[in-house]
Amino acid sequence: MARVLIIEDAAELRRLYRLELELEGYEIIAVGSGNEGLEILAREKIDAVVLEFLLPDFGRLQLMDDILSRQRYLPIIINTGYDQLRHDFHCWGAEAFVVKSSDLAELKGALAQAIAAAKS
Repeated sequence: MARVLIIEDAAELRRLYRLELELEGYEIIAVGSGNEGLEILAREKIDAVVLEFLLPDFGRLQLMDDILSRQRYLPIIINTGYDQLRHDFHCWGAEAFVVKSSDLAELKGALAQAIAAAKS
């Protein structure tokens, strides 16, 4: 079972992602800040990260850079409500960029592809 870390500052979205992704067979660890996410990554085996791009405790891409400097090949899915950031070159380190939606099909598909690619 793949372990997915969700870093999302909105509590209701963390609950939604946990429920939906657990139904897909993932083991979910969900936290509300970048600092909590880094603590989890330091002590847990994680297969992929779903990351809100704009968090109150980290600058725009500082957290993604910190994660990748520690675990270079860890798949990161940027999941944000800011579609205009999709083409920002700072996002190129992520496996996928997903715009938040009530339909989680795109997020689920991106996550499945990222985990499969990392295993091959």
